[in-house]
Amino acid sequence: MRHLRVAAAQLAARPPGSAEASLDAIGAAVQEAADRGAEVVVLPETIYPGVARGRADALDALPPTWDAAVARLGEAARAAGIYAVVGMARPGGDSGEPARNLAALFDPAGHLAGSVAKRVLGPLDRGAVRPGEETAPVDTTLGRLGLLVGGDVDPPEVARGLAVGGASVLLVPAARALAGDPEHPDDLDVDVMLPARARENATPLVVANRVGTERSLVRYDGRSAIYDIDGSRLAMASPDRAEVVVADVRVGGMSARRILGADFPLPRVKLGRHRRAVFAAVAAGPDHGSWAQAARTLRAAILVAPRAPAGEPPEPWLARVGDGRALLALPGKAVREIARTATWRTGHRVVEAGMATLGILFAEEVRAPEPARLCMAAGAEVVVLFAERIPSTEAIAWARARAVENRVAAIVASRERGVLIAPDGRILAAGPRRESFVASAWLALGETARKSAVPRTSVRPPAL
Repeated sequence: MRHLRVAAAQLAARPPGSAEASLDAIGAAVQEAADRGAEVVVLPETIYPGVARGRADALDALPPTWDAAVARLGEAARAAGIYAVVGMARPGGDSGEPARNLAALFDPAGHLAGSVAKRVLGPLDRGAVRPGEETAPVDTTLGRLGLLVGGDVDPPEVARGLAVGGASVLLVPAARALAGDPEHPDDLDVDVMLPARARENATPLVVANRVGTERSLVRYDGRSAIYDIDGSRLAMASPDRAEVVVADVRVGGMSARRILGADFPLPRVKLGRHRRAVFAAVAAGPDHGSWAQAARTLRAAILVAPRAPAGEPPEPWLARVGDGRALLALPGKAVREIARTATWRTGHRVVEAGMATLGILFAEEVRAPEPARLCMAAGAEVVVLFAERIPSTEAIAWARARAVENRVAAIVASRERGVLIAPDGRILAAGPRRESFVASAWLALGETARKSAVPRTSVRPPAL
């Protein structure tokens, strides 16, 4: 067993058109890592050219300088004399070659030694980039290096395949968005999932993330980290500033093959999202802009906003609800049903909305249990609360309680902030207070199937 000094370079999100500044920041971070003795450094996902992961509109605006950028990054690695793993968005070619979200490995001689394309695509990648194929670790003078990109580390199979293939370290450029409430960050990734990947494969793991907010759509979580073979965290960056963290990890210890057993086959798993999940977003803030454009950018199936912006152009999939000030964007058919208010089920505000069944509440209605309970009994899987007239802190607390007791997901739309809540009451995503922001998350509707009510009461869900 030997030690390898590794580094994670955490860099700030940049607006579109900042490719040149991104290259300068990457070069400076690579040199800093080398000055601190690192032999390999990892930089965030799509940090060149700095777009928000693989969004199509950003990819269309990529500068036509791919070869020049590769040369610049190779020169940065050569000048520093270390290996550098850089998250890069590569545009599609004129010959029909698809756009890719890559982890590119540059060696100390300045050559592009290998690259892998992201396999597990998130909402901001789908439709913009093509997923990668199964890959092997890259052979280097440091050993075999396993490259992953962002969400590839979420399911166990990708990291497992690389470890079984002989990877001595797992290197992960990431663009991990803040999960849950920014005032109380969710530590599931950094405290549970990432150390589990290192520990279960007896392979150190380095993840580099971004910080900052991009286009009022994504707030990055920071906390880039280095984990040893036993899952212990050796170093972690801050949640809100650019910096480089360095640590010595152990390599060449117990292999994943020994953990599995020499003849135990690695199962082939088709990766994809849960069939009963819906991607939802909620907008808030004083400068609300165009919610329709936000929904197009995110490709959300449900978009909720507390107020309909003045002068919003008519769209076939937008509907004003309640007193006309709130806005709900859904598949077109569902919106047409909402417009014909007779489709509210059994007199309650419940509507079939394509991928989900929604119940709608307004302000003070959340303070009593009956409105949400009746929505649940009528089949609602998601309760949408328009909470303009009550404080957001109170609205969120009530919505979490209603979510748990009715086993429904909840979306809170208020002027101060938007929040998405899981059926178990967890805050999945939340915008910062009094800032224009569109929070988004997957709502796992399969979790809403288990309903319960006290026997011999007037509220009985239809399928108890």
